[in-house]
Amino acid sequence: MKHITLNTKSIFNNQKLLFSLIIFFTLLLRITIIHLFGDKYLQSEWAVIVSNLSNHGEFSFRSFENFYVPNIYMPPLYIWFLYSFKIFNLNYENYVILILYVQAIISSFSLIIFYDIVKNFFSKNLSLLLSIIFCFFPSYLYASSLISSISLYIFLLLIFIYFFLKITISSNFKLHFYLGIVAGLSLLLRGEFIFLFIISLFYLFFYYKNVPLKNILITILISLIVISPYLYRNVTKLNSYTIIKSLGFNLWKGNNPNSNVEGDLARHVNEYGAINFQGELEEKINNIKIDKYYDINLDNLFLDEALNNIKTQPQKYFLLYVKKIFSFMFFDINSSLKSYYNIAHLLPLILISVFSFFGLLVSFNNSKNLNFIIILFLSNLFIFSFFFILPRYNLIILPMQIILAGKLLDKFLKKF
Repeated sequence: MKHITLNTKSIFNNQKLLFSLIIFFTLLLRITIIHLFGDKYLQSEWAVIVSNLSNHGEFSFRSFENFYVPNIYMPPLYIWFLYSFKIFNLNYENYVILILYVQAIISSFSLIIFYDIVKNFFSKNLSLLLSIIFCFFPSYLYASSLISSISLYIFLLLIFIYFFLKITISSNFKLHFYLGIVAGLSLLLRGEFIFLFIISLFYLFFYYKNVPLKNILITILISLIVISPYLYRNVTKLNSYTIIKSLGFNLWKGNNPNSNVEGDLARHVNEYGAINFQGELEEKINNIKIDKYYDINLDNLFLDEALNNIKTQPQKYFLLYVKKIFSFMFFDINSSLKSYYNIAHLLPLILISVFSFFGLLVSFNNSKNLNFIIILFLSNLFIFSFFFILPRYNLIILPMQIILAGKLLDKFLKKF
């Protein structure tokens, strides 16, 4: 009998070629979308803060005549990301295009990270299929063409999950160091990540006995070091031991008499970030002292208003909360965006939502690692739904949805 040998080098080279081709085509598609549908300028908060940084040297969102309120309303990382491209001294159009190109590159290479994640749960062939679905998912393709932190956040979230799963196999200083860096950057990118970070660390401590407490503390320490420069700035300038202070405003946007799933903001904030309210709320806002603590006091006001709304009509806002969870997990039947109903966007969204829902039902108690994915999925649903759900937020749960849908597909393939 002839002896058959497996040429692993050839397989490895073929895999590298395949991934290179996929990345090339998804990057090409993203660049095409950028030129057809992409943003042409920085919008809303991003535009205001970058403009203040560029023209006045002030890291500020709100200003009153010549007084610039120190920003604590917006997380800083994406602003620094946008501002860093100013060093190329490009004209405005090329400046925006360069930002979108970099986002497209980052999103395209997320294929490799996602593939390494799903290999923990599936065969190589199914992992490759799911990775292709993820990378070519219409809303994820389109996200690269937006001046939005969502593409960068998805990339960091995937790296966080990747190192988390690595640590469950081998808990060592290097992996905890990397996890801490990614967590720190994510904290500087989205305020909600603090909840996911805490939940993840608790899960790591209670369910993985091979992970010592000292290594978890290393992760926390490294993340604190990463955020420390900005945290120090907020402590010294604003006496605030936090990175971002917008909990109240975001809670109010999703919980006021005019709120829907997408929140209530457009009719109150103009393109320059100026807030235009009416009635008693306007009077309260006008009475806030204009000083460096303005953003903090404004947010506290909105927090009180939101909590009072919820306390006064708990049933109304609970039903809205349930509606937001449904819209986040499936789709928003009353979205205000006409492009939301495009069949190229809506059909894949409905399919992945339905498949992931049934995948969730068959995935409980499958493994500790899969349970972690489920916890991340549910945590995002329940945390974000306290506030409001914009269409692009579905991308935050997309990696988890594809894994859960993959579990359903895997179960079906094994059965039949």
